[in-house]
Amino acid sequence: MPSGENTRLIISTLAGGAVGYGLHVLKARRDRRDRQDAAKETADNARQARKTPVIAFLNVWASEVQDNRKILIPENNTLVGVGGMFDRRKRELIREIASIESDFEGVKLTIFNEWIKTITNMTPGSVESDQGRNKLWESLQALTAVVKDNCRARDRETKASPRR
Repeated sequence: MPSGENTRLIISTLAGGAVGYGLHVLKARRDRRDRQDAAKETADNARQARKTPVIAFLNVWASEVQDNRKILIPENNTLVGVGGMFDRRKRELIREIASIESDFEGVKLTIFNEWIKTITNMTPGSVESDQGRNKLWESLQALTAVVKDNCRARDRETKASPRR
């Protein structure tokens, strides 16, 4: 039988080992949580980096539509209105949204696609009138809001779809 001093030494050694192991487990959990947080932050930053040029494009296009701005076409040195630029802007929109479409899922993806369809189903002739430009401007504003909202808070419900 070990003496009293040996017993205390064994108990303190075991207690020290248990405390050390407990600290190791806690540190491992904290490190895993930190890695998960860093991965989430990296994904959020990447999503933000993808959405910024899309939102900039949508804002510029909406501004052109709202002001009925004439744009110079350098190839033939002519000024064209919203309708004359519509097909070009539509192609740019499709190219821009390709970079962020994977950031949407579920209902938000459906709403996102409905706004894209609403815009891409318009024709150059349909956006020449004040009413057509207004519809295009409202659709661009709504699409911008959906993109901003999805990237800001993915778990919240998105704004209403264009099919009211």
